[in-house]
Amino acid sequence: MDLALRGLELKTLEAYLSGWRMRVVPALGHLAARMIANGVVDRTVQNWFADEHSRSTVKNTIAVLVRLMEQAVRDGIIKVNSARVIGWQELYKQAED
Repeated sequence: MDLALRGLELKTLEAYLSGWRMRVVPALGHLAARMIANGVVDRTVQNWFADEHSRSTVKNTIAVLVRLMEQAVRDGIIKVNSARVIGWQELYKQAED
């Protein structure tokens, strides 16, 4: 965790860690990194929209997940970061409507 989050400012680090503890671990913590596929991430993000989390909360939560999955790529645990969600802002707008 320390390697994935190195270089972040303190106020950003607090938001990321909050997203990690409150949303990522409950939603995906039971899965090994190898089992976290694009579909799993997409459904999880949709659930965060359904739970009516703010745009900033979702952004910070996705960001910490992406950073940790990037660390898994660097460590050779997985080959591709499946947590990169493209177009989530548009999906967020649709969920709001």
